[in-house]
Amino acid sequence: MGIRYSAFPIDSEVREWLVDEGLPVPQSFGRAPTPRQLQSILETLADQVVSFNINEGVWQAHIDDLKSPEDGLWTVINVLEYSSPDAPCEFYFEKGWPELIIKVAHRIAEQCGPIAIVPDTGCPAAVVEPDSDVDKIINAWEHLTA
Repeated sequence: MGIRYSAFPIDSEVREWLVDEGLPVPQSFGRAPTPRQLQSILETLADQVVSFNINEGVWQAHIDDLKSPEDGLWTVINVLEYSSPDAPCEFYFEKGWPELIIKVAHRIAEQCGPIAIVPDTGCPAAVVEPDSDVDKIINAWEHLTA
């Protein structure tokens, strides 16, 4: 069984939760992407190959390492309750490499504003902003260093 990494755009409720958790609180708010925006963002990943499974009620993206699909970094993004490519959506990362998840989250944050990535392990969230230093987040994230 793998780890689920929930993605929460920063809104008032998430801000309050971040304060309660003692985590950094972005100054700006984020917004939920649409599946069409997610697809467009994912298609720009230079070192990854992305395949999509989009059917009635299902939106899923498989992200694999371009040079080493079997052994490299990978993750899967799932949209919850998919209904339209243009409706804002909730999504999460299913399993995969946390380093890649943070890099993809940063690309999403560049388009949609800050988001919190919350692993279901009980470890603290990673807050990803458009101007975040991705390597700094990866090196400091307790989920990876614990």
